[in-house]
Amino acid sequence: MSVTLAPGCFDPAEAVDEPDWDAMDDEEYDARFPVEATGAGEGGWEATPQFRVITDTVELAADALLIAAERFMRVGDSGSEHAESEEDWDEDDRGPSITRVTIDEEAAYISADTDDWLSHRMAETMKFILVQELTMAGVSAVISADYNPARGVHARPWPPK
Repeated sequence: MSVTLAPGCFDPAEAVDEPDWDAMDDEEYDARFPVEATGAGEGGWEATPQFRVITDTVELAADALLIAAERFMRVGDSGSEHAESEEDWDEDDRGPSITRVTIDEEAAYISADTDDWLSHRMAETMKFILVQELTMAGVSAVISADYNPARGVHARPWPPK
């Protein structure tokens, strides 16, 4: 059992491949790319943290991602994972406003709404949390940054309602 990070998984040294913006009209752009990923910049990315967890045990991975999602909500821009009991963070160390876990036949996905900004430190902490929770759940997986919001478009919310 092993959990690994794919090359370029929110790696500050790696640039993000941008879609061909000029080839799409506004409606197609909005439908396919609701979140703009512009690549690594100084201190972070103009992107939403979205991770794809490729594994043979998608539902088990999704259960682990539910725990990771709770922890993501306590991660600030500084990369600090704040304690549950810590109600009032420094307002400059903002964290996600919501997290979401979905699955499809190929993978489990986790994303967090960070107002289209992901600091390098927040990304590192989130990757650490993912590896830790998947490992504790006994899941073998490869974690990649999912810069393409169109991928997983048929994913369904987890847990099923």
